Amino acid sequence: MLPTVVLAALLAASPPAERLFYAVDDAAGVASLVAHGAQVDVLAPQVLTLEADGTLVGALPPALVAAVRACRIPLVPLVVNPGFRPEPILEVLDSPERQARAIAALLSRARAEGWAGVQFDFEHIPAAARDRYTNFVRTAGAAFRGAGLSLSVAVVAQHSQEPGAYAPGFWEEWAGVFDYAGLADAADFLSLMTYDQHTRLTGPGPVAGLPWVEAVLAHALAQVAPAKLSLGIPLYYRAWRSRGGPGYGGFREAQALRELLGVPARWDPVQRTPFFVGASDATVTTVWYEDARSVAERLALVRRHGLRGFSAWVLGQEDPAVWTLWRGGIGGEGGAPLRGRTCD
Repeated sequence: MLPTVVLAALLAASPPAERLFYAVDDAAGVASLVAHGAQVDVLAPQVLTLEADGTLVGALPPALVAAVRACRIPLVPLVVNPGFRPEPILEVLDSPERQARAIAALLSRARAEGWAGVQFDFEHIPAAARDRYTNFVRTAGAAFRGAGLSLSVAVVAQHSQEPGAYAPGFWEEWAGVFDYAGLADAADFLSLMTYDQHTRLTGPGPVAGLPWVEAVLAHALAQVAPAKLSLGIPLYYRAWRSRGGPGYGGFREAQALRELLGVPARWDPVQRTPFFVGASDATVTTVWYEDARSVAERLALVRRHGLRGFSAWVLGQEDPAVWTLWRGGIGGEGGAPLRGRTCD
């Protein structure tokens, strides 16, 4: 493994091809976009939901739109099923008429608001709907390409095709619906959600340990061309407490928590991720988070495998030092030549 300072220098000289950042409607994300918009190649805000009847609900936050226009960033909104509940999207998948209504609504909004495309982020769909979902993406992808727009798909991380390789129910209720090869053929690219290896349901551990990320990526590359894969990179922390509920937030919040606990940051040499453990009022808190060093090592995978780029969740939660990793900006395969783009 290259020393971090060397790795950072290499990434700064030639950053990954396409830098896609997800965004939500919050002040931290807007501030980060205003400050660093010239280094964002695609912005994908999560503000739109597809309802069971095929109608589209939601609007882009004006502050995000203003920053996008100032930097001339391609806008690719996420479209999700409400609350990530399976019932609304299943209603759409079971009805050609509702699918047609959904595609028409998306195309209308995209043309009216100047979007570059859309990314589907439909989750918690049962594996039994696998073929129906792929066919819907295929129909939508053809319609979007015909209108000169892109369609991409966010996919849950898989490391095997065997349901028994996962926790009970995970394949059947969460991951199995995503046919990587079929979706990659139907869409322009896949954003591989290589994060949340550990959650409040699993106990403490890295959000995206490097060995796990490499296993998920290897599984994807066996089915999908590198130019059609965007590597998911988390920018947030998760906390586990011996008493009380879990925690979640950005890099700055993680550092504030660490300082409150009065403990040093530690580095896991296997997972290639920082963490810390501290105690207060008889409660032990374990936090795994991401910093510029861990992000740099995941960006190295993008370069090593010739991927399309990365998809980072979520703007405003990052370690400020990550912005030194990819100054300059280059367009990915099929993307706009963004080197030298500035913001008004």
